Amino acid sequence: MKRIKSALEIALERAEDLAKKSGDTDGKLEKREEAKPILARFFKDEIDAEGLWKELKEKNDSELLVVTQRLMAESLGLKISPEDIKKRKEGILAIESLKQDNNSSILEQLLNQITMLVENYSQERERIEEQFKNLVEKNSRLKIKPVKTRDGKTVMQVQSDVDDDIKKKVSERMNQFEEAYEQKFNALLEGLKEQLDAN
Repeated sequence: MKRIKSALEIALERAEDLAKKSGDTDGKLEKREEAKPILARFFKDEIDAEGLWKELKEKNDSELLVVTQRLMAESLGLKISPEDIKKRKEGILAIESLKQDNNSSILEQLLNQITMLVENYSQERERIEEQFKNLVEKNSRLKIKPVKTRDGKTVMQVQSDVDDDIKKKVSERMNQFEEAYEQKFNALLEGLKEQLDAN
């Protein structure tokens, strides 16, 4: 059975891929490796934002601060839970308070916009899924079809059949919805990363 990766593992893999594509220096890759165990403890709730702050303060490394924040930002996504967004927000802001050129108010504003976008995405997705469910129920037809069982017998089974045009419309609408929110999310995330890199 295939092992399911954690959000941290996925985020760190994505960050490594981006680092390789952007031609990060070996120094930044080393900082990423140094940040991984710290973030792992943070994401596993072994340390909170204050513990993260203390640990990074002891290291006294400005480059490590930026790299850790970027990794945390790269772990954000549209389908992340509100609790996970809050945790990342607290972590990013705690780290920001350690920097000489503190940009907390702008970062907090961007993180609040990301939080609102993710909440809107979840609510809108639920609403659209409910609309599609109702549409499918209204436009489905029941058919009786012969089906083979495991023991080789043929039995008659009632199945719901939905028009292909309706399936296509549902799929197209959901794709448009996903793309629109992905674009908005990516724009906010890029703005966040730019602010993290600015100081």
